[in-house]
Amino acid sequence: MRFFLMSWFILSLLSKPLWASEEGQLTIGAATITSSNIYAGASNETRALPDLKYSKGAFVVGFKEGVSYQLSPLQENSITVSVVPRFKPYDGSDSVSLAGMNRGHTVDFGIKSRVKIHDGGSLGIQLFKELTNKHSGTQIDLAYSKFIMNDVAPFSVSIGSKWYSSGLSRYYFGVYDTEVRAGRPSYNPGNTLVPYVGLSSFYKLPNGIGLFGNISSQFMPSKLKDSPIISKSNKTSIAIGLSYSL
Repeated sequence: MRFFLMSWFILSLLSKPLWASEEGQLTIGAATITSSNIYAGASNETRALPDLKYSKGAFVVGFKEGVSYQLSPLQENSITVSVVPRFKPYDGSDSVSLAGMNRGHTVDFGIKSRVKIHDGGSLGIQLFKELTNKHSGTQIDLAYSKFIMNDVAPFSVSIGSKWYSSGLSRYYFGVYDTEVRAGRPSYNPGNTLVPYVGLSSFYKLPNGIGLFGNISSQFMPSKLKDSPIISKSNKTSIAIGLSYSL
């Protein structure tokens, strides 16, 4: 299955469509992300991350985006395939409750589709399947987004839900049998649905400079709050960044 997914993705990259632009664009920048921490005993975290992306027609490669390729020429109704990184949810050193629990970075194969349903509003669905064989999990993300224009800075409002398969849910929120210790029993949440809301905006300055910001909140269902390593009912993240397009 993994071989099939990777082969399909490579063949898609090799079949260059006629609508692809010949002019590439490089975007560089940085973002500061502050997040509340849902894990027991772990402190809220603030990180500075690079923002690096190169795009040429249907092809995009970037720090956040991984490697992606848009299969259709339409922006309002599109299908995109990608290979993207998924960063580890925590370090075992983040708190006493997580001691001895090791999680690593993984790589996913993704398919994303976006369909316009009315002026400014769209429905998006994303499916991700892990390729690195650490948990063999799947995630499905379904969201409605509304883009709103104004005289200052446009912004987008999103509401959606992420479905985690049992393997991915346990990797992120559960405890394996080999990780059991006093006060930390084995726990498998099973398939999990995590709703969320988000608000994002950007502001273009002269000479290719842009400011962007995002705030989002995820709401933990009861089966995740029952985990011995989870102590918060929601996770809120705020990102503010600056980018420059060459």
